[in-house]
Amino acid sequence: MPRSRAGLSGRAVLRLLAVLPSIVGAALPVGLCPACWPAYAAVLGSLGLGFLLDRAYLAPVMLVALVLSLLALGYGAGTRRGHGPLGLGVVGAAAILVGKFLLDWNPAVYGGAAILFGAAVWNVWPRKVAAVGACPACQKAGRGGESTRA
Repeated sequence: MPRSRAGLSGRAVLRLLAVLPSIVGAALPVGLCPACWPAYAAVLGSLGLGFLLDRAYLAPVMLVALVLSLLALGYGAGTRRGHGPLGLGVVGAAAILVGKFLLDWNPAVYGGAAILFGAAVWNVWPRKVAAVGACPACQKAGRGGESTRA
């Protein structure tokens, strides 16, 4: 008798982690907060990524990270949750780009990152496994594997 798996598989976790570069990139500053500047510079400088604090480098890196995240959401969408998570991811990515580079409004950036993360979770959320031996009519009626005879 097959068991249903309640947890996420290793591949599902990797798909979920594919959106993390975009979310981390959304948190990178454009250099306007003088109180946070030393902390960001220290962390990025220690990683050898201090050049990312310049707007000229941050925009293309952010765009590439968002495109990769959207590709991860769209890859095999027909076999998982459909194109809903991809559409939600596009909304989140647009909110991040507009909030960070056009409006310079942090609530839009953080909201977009939350939307993008939500799309990734929706994309990898396991589906319910149908009962073994249940016919399609029984599954639609919600009876699982029960017999239709009295």
